[in-house]
Amino acid sequence: MAHERSARLHPRAAGARRGAEPFRWFRRALLVLLGGYLFFGRPFAYLRVPGSPLFVGELVLLVGLFEAARVGRTLRRTVRRSRPLQVLLVFMAGCSVRLAVDLPRYGLDAVRDAAIWYYATFAFLVAAAILCNPRTLDDLLRWYRRVIPFFLAWVPVALVLSRSAPLAFVPGSETAINAFKPPDLAVHTGAALAFLLLTAGPSARDQHRLRLTGVIGLAALLLAGSQTRGGFAAAVVALALAAPYVPDRRRTTFTTLAALGAVVLALVVIDPRVELGGRELSLDQVQANVMSVVGLVDGEAAPDAGSLQDNIEWRLEFWERVRDDALAPENFLTGQGFGPILADRYGFQTAHGDSAQPLRSVHNSHLTVLARTGVPLALVWLLVWSVWAATVWPRHGHRASPEVRMRVWVVATVIAMLVNAFFDPSLEGPHSGIWLWTLVGAGVALAIPRAPSPGARPTRADPAAAPG
Repeated sequence: MAHERSARLHPRAAGARRGAEPFRWFRRALLVLLGGYLFFGRPFAYLRVPGSPLFVGELVLLVGLFEAARVGRTLRRTVRRSRPLQVLLVFMAGCSVRLAVDLPRYGLDAVRDAAIWYYATFAFLVAAAILCNPRTLDDLLRWYRRVIPFFLAWVPVALVLSRSAPLAFVPGSETAINAFKPPDLAVHTGAALAFLLLTAGPSARDQHRLRLTGVIGLAALLLAGSQTRGGFAAAVVALALAAPYVPDRRRTTFTTLAALGAVVLALVVIDPRVELGGRELSLDQVQANVMSVVGLVDGEAAPDAGSLQDNIEWRLEFWERVRDDALAPENFLTGQGFGPILADRYGFQTAHGDSAQPLRSVHNSHLTVLARTGVPLALVWLLVWSVWAATVWPRHGHRASPEVRMRVWVVATVIAMLVNAFFDPSLEGPHSGIWLWTLVGAGVALAIPRAPSPGARPTRADPAAAPG
């Protein structure tokens, strides 16, 4: 039935399906790409074709553009029916003009900095792929459901490896293969927990699996949150947005997980201490012992509140200079463009992880957009997210509808990624940017109404949009 609706909505796509399935290779390549970014993050993003500047993300983008050429009418119709994509197209057009000015001077550096907006092409491709072929969304959701348990079990391992010395380096780069980012791990953990709570089946087996996976996920989230405040806050935002739509039969599981998390956080805040024969039993002591065992620190004290406060003051001073510079008359309309290393301009250059690559952004993806494109395009950037969230967030339909819950999860995850991008320059890299824009495209496809079959009984949710 879903395929019949798609055929009536897009007759040319149906004709293409009889000859060759639309977006067949893009769908498969996208699953591999998203899986690599989910488990391995930034190191996976640096895989490239030997001897070329094409990274794995750009290769999948080229595959999508090649297959999109066969369904150009569907792609144009998708844009005409989606206000968020129209606003996004305006933003990308303005950035393209700015890039054209900077490209002769900065070359590949300008293209690298433009990744924060040209990865948005994935939103158009994913939306068109889902509308052309309902299998695209089905495959994405089925794949995601299957990999969640493995990912949640992987998070603690990745956190330990991220604090270890470089095991090796990605070929052709200065990035260690274990340079995983705790903020990305925290955001994906929160999104995975929200997905499980919203979509777990009603059977006793499914509920038992949800409780077991939920406990593992909560432990992974707390471990990741101990390494990143911004990522932990973003994960909590995702869970908070999903909470009102958790079905009644899963409320007990959600309440139990929330209570466990609250107890752990309360213990962290209260920090109880007990003297045991000259040796103190406290959370600090337990943390020090555990970190010493797994090798996260080499006999050094953990960062104290003073270092955290210094980090906060460093960011606030950095961002204040960026804001004042962006509002200056010479930068107000067009910004500083794509290519300049912004951290050098403000004297806030720091070592970027374990590599020698300089920090090119201002440690805040949203302020990076403001600094590089100017105030007018920064306002369009904010408009993109406002219009998209208002369009995709379900305002009608039964709360228990699979499509409603899926739209809630997509919006909650995207907002969590945007929150994380406020504390970390995550959207400049494909490991976060492509995930974000893929969800944007999926949300657009879910929000576009599908034409009902003539004489068919109305249903509450399209099977193509149901969670796997």
